[in-house]
Amino acid sequence: MTITHHFTQDSDAVFALMTDASALQQRCSDLGEKNIQCSVEEQGRKTIVNLSRTVKRDLPKVLAAMFSAENTIKMKEQWEAIGSTYMGSYTAEVIGQPVSLSAKFKLKPSADGGCDYSIDYSCKASIPLVGKKVEEFIISQTAGGLEQEISWMKKKLG
Repeated sequence: MTITHHFTQDSDAVFALMTDASALQQRCSDLGEKNIQCSVEEQGRKTIVNLSRTVKRDLPKVLAAMFSAENTIKMKEQWEAIGSTYMGSYTAEVIGQPVSLSAKFKLKPSADGGCDYSIDYSCKASIPLVGKKVEEFIISQTAGGLEQEISWMKKKLG
């Protein structure tokens, strides 16, 4: 699934916010997540973000019997600056569950002086019989979470 968002700020400003450890911790906290740990490391043109947090989700009945509504997610994100465009990928795992997420993303300048953020993500759930349903649920939750994150960033950027 691919989602695109437009920011009125330039890609450098948006990238700076998306890779600032204290801003990421504040975003997670503001969105109701807990047990937040974040580190950011510069490696030449690359920026590595490690983010761990506990999230709570309302589960459909079919999944509530198998999963806890509260889970810890560990994400590793890698960005690379290529000219004025930032590109990268992430992997995320749900601790204790046979579920993983992966994504590729791009933050590129737009003609109006702002920038466009696009992310293409997928989910893999290695669970017999209900794996597809779990993947669909996680994708929908990821899309909803992304909307909240983008709204938070747009407010923060002004």
